[in-house]
Amino acid sequence: MIKGFLIMNKQTRKTDHKNSNLVMITRHKNDNQALPTYTTYYAKEFVRGRKNPRLHKIGISTEQMSLTVMRQRTVKYLTDLGKYGRSEYTLDKAFNEIYLPDLKHRKVKTIPEIVRNYNVDLKDRFGSYKLEEIKSVDLLKWFNETSTRSKGAANNCSTLLKALFKLCIKADIGLSVDPTSVLTKNPDIKRVRTLNKLEVIRLKEALNEAKNKSLYAWSFIMVLYLTGARKGELAKATWEDYINGQLVLREHKTDNKTNLNRVIYLNELAISIINNLPKDNKTIFKIKDPKKVWDFIRHKADIPDFRMHDFRHNFASLGINNGIEMIRVAKLTGHKSIISMQRYQHVNEATALEDNKLLGNILTD
Repeated sequence: MIKGFLIMNKQTRKTDHKNSNLVMITRHKNDNQALPTYTTYYAKEFVRGRKNPRLHKIGISTEQMSLTVMRQRTVKYLTDLGKYGRSEYTLDKAFNEIYLPDLKHRKVKTIPEIVRNYNVDLKDRFGSYKLEEIKSVDLLKWFNETSTRSKGAANNCSTLLKALFKLCIKADIGLSVDPTSVLTKNPDIKRVRTLNKLEVIRLKEALNEAKNKSLYAWSFIMVLYLTGARKGELAKATWEDYINGQLVLREHKTDNKTNLNRVIYLNELAISIINNLPKDNKTIFKIKDPKKVWDFIRHKADIPDFRMHDFRHNFASLGINNGIEMIRVAKLTGHKSIISMQRYQHVNEATALEDNKLLGNILTD
């Protein structure tokens, strides 16, 4: 040391190789190189809005405690933060380690769709945030922005977030506040689309013309039209499922709720169509989505807004309007409850006029 001056020494900082949340800073006492060194131990706490983590002192070398003890203190400190609403779980971690395993345990059928919704609309926006850093105001802004693009996407992700936070609170991972209570789903505007008589005529003509384009695609669309089945049900149907002139699906949308097989009842034409298909593939229709042929049919039939799923609406409405009781139509369409089936049945104008005439006659008799 030069007389009248202190020789200064910069601190040395290291991260523990066994616990990356433990930081050790070594310096000379009073920053004087002539004096002995000591080490201060810190636990890293990542805070939203800060570029660097916050350091919380958990010990000092003068205590003469081992590095193992300092590691234990680090774990305890971060665990205690979790217990009091400072969960170390990010949204990504909670989604992958808690929410998805729960969906798989419950055999939820829409997992691919849920994962897709998360990756498209939530992962980039909130995935790296810790759960307690996600505030209600942030979710509300995100929900309104997403709703301008797609109300359905905003609703689906809102349902996902509510379920995830509810499950995380139940799992007791240190989350004490649920920020999703501010989210209110956009009104569910029920889609009503069935075929009128002229559209049916044009559809049949288009179907006849499309038969030569692809036997499998044509057969797929025809059986959808004739049964009101779900597109996914036909896509997965195998020759083993084809039993005594019916399609008997063991795995289907509601099997985890009903524990019952889904029977797709086939009329004579549908049976004939399936029987004419080659049995050289495990699945009956060999394809998952006959989009190209369907686009051709829609264009030819001049029904551009009609989706393949609308065949379910059309099938159910046709049954109701021809005097088949709703519970019997629900049996055909594979709905487990009348309530869920109601959105697929619509009384057409001709039936409403006939019903009104009948009631008028009763009232004036």
